[in-house]
Amino acid sequence: MRRISVFGATGSIGDSTLDLIRRDAGAYRVVALTAGGNIAKLARLAREFRPEVAVTAYPERLDELRGLLAGSGIEAAAAGAGMREPAALCRGAAAGTAAAGLFAARRRADGRAAGLTEEEDETMTVTVYTNARLVLPGSEALSAPGSVTVRDGRIAQVGGAAPEGADTVDLGGLTLMPGLIDSHFHVVAHSLDLWDNATAPDSLAAFRAGRIMEELLDRGFTTVRDLGGADLGLVRAVEDGFVDGPDLVICGKGLSMTGGHTDLRARTDIRPDAMGWRLGNMGVLVDGVDEIRRTCRKMLKEGARFIKVMANGGVSSPNDPIDAIQYSADEIRAMVEEARNANTYVSAHVYHDAAIRRCVELGVHSLEHCNLITPETARMAAEAGCIAVPTLVAYEGLKLEGAALGLGAAEQAKIDIVRDKGIESLAIMREAGLPMAYGTDLLGQLRKYGGMEFDLLAKVLGPAEILRSVTETGAKLCRMEGEAGVIAPGARANLIAVEGNPFADITLLGRPETHLRLVLKDGRVARDYRRA
Repeated sequence: MRRISVFGATGSIGDSTLDLIRRDAGAYRVVALTAGGNIAKLARLAREFRPEVAVTAYPERLDELRGLLAGSGIEAAAAGAGMREPAALCRGAAAGTAAAGLFAARRRADGRAAGLTEEEDETMTVTVYTNARLVLPGSEALSAPGSVTVRDGRIAQVGGAAPEGADTVDLGGLTLMPGLIDSHFHVVAHSLDLWDNATAPDSLAAFRAGRIMEELLDRGFTTVRDLGGADLGLVRAVEDGFVDGPDLVICGKGLSMTGGHTDLRARTDIRPDAMGWRLGNMGVLVDGVDEIRRTCRKMLKEGARFIKVMANGGVSSPNDPIDAIQYSADEIRAMVEEARNANTYVSAHVYHDAAIRRCVELGVHSLEHCNLITPETARMAAEAGCIAVPTLVAYEGLKLEGAALGLGAAEQAKIDIVRDKGIESLAIMREAGLPMAYGTDLLGQLRKYGGMEFDLLAKVLGPAEILRSVTETGAKLCRMEGEAGVIAPGARANLIAVEGNPFADITLLGRPETHLRLVLKDGRVARDYRRA
């Protein structure tokens, strides 16, 4: 009898898997059931199949599961970090085995396979990608042609002999590298008309965001850090297999003071903020230390992985000049304390040097935009261990089409102020040793210009620096070091294969329609653009 575990048990792949078990019950013994979505359904399945070891769910839903299983004698346990991608793991198994969706995967909390019997081990999907030139950590050039072995959704080894019985995929000399990471994006920004986004029904905003996320994966982005708007539902839509998109690292809503960067009301509009928590809105208006603490705690409780503050004036908001300092020092300190209490950090929207310096002094870790930074402040930020996220293409897109797409006159007037200094800021931050992560911050119809960010960065930075920004440095901001942004044993198999050498021409990464050939998400072939 084959002993198996079923991940994503309540989704469509899980349904297919369990139907196979029902049809041939004598051939299989269920070891564990795991799901992150429909807990009531998971409990019903647990009572039906009575897993040998446990039924597991995400920690935040464990109490609910235990309540539903009370009196059944079935153990409920929390899924470890490596179990938080059940649907993707099952799809990976389905792609590589005849028994679609079946594979054994008892895991430790760190996600690496453990304690498998020989019989269990035979059911795991192993694929070796050969004849590929690799982008390896810290490298300045492509490797000689080599191989990467993917096992159970993770990288098992780099180089070495192929395991016996493994599937082999010859990449024909393509470049194999980590999946790309966009460290500044807004998946709910369907339109440049921010009011339209905010007033859209949440269900419509979710469908729109799902399509945007799938487009990101189409372009090779396997991880995206959302800087305001997305919620836990969108995160779980990817994890549970409803949206075939990148991993989403969220902050909840950006925090804005009244009259701040996400206060979209006209000066004559005295109505209270009624749209802050709508899914399509990027920020919520919060004033005062106590209310800020409550809001930070609310968002962290609801799945935020970091906190975002609008600490400076912005382009897309009507009432705040670029040099406007936003929030009091005490209010930002409260955000930093709440984030640190939750073992995470604060990210700040900042353009002006005074705003950047102030945020560094107050303990902010991630500095978004930074167009008007000075050398002294850049050095201070580097010494404090900060990471900057320049988003130059956002201003190019707004300059090209902002007016035609409805950007107001006041907002248009701000574009040149930050656009003209953007390239200069790259040189300043590079000289200061301030790490930079790749971000685009393109809203609505301007997303089509995303690839241009590579061209703009290349005016100052070298290919190796840009590659680190879109992989390793992005992974640091996402708190996914060793998991994403790297080709190394134990990392998740979020990989892309491209035609060409990004160390010779980094801008090819911005032209996926001509250079991207393959996208792997947790070892699953998510996109295949190779020629037949």
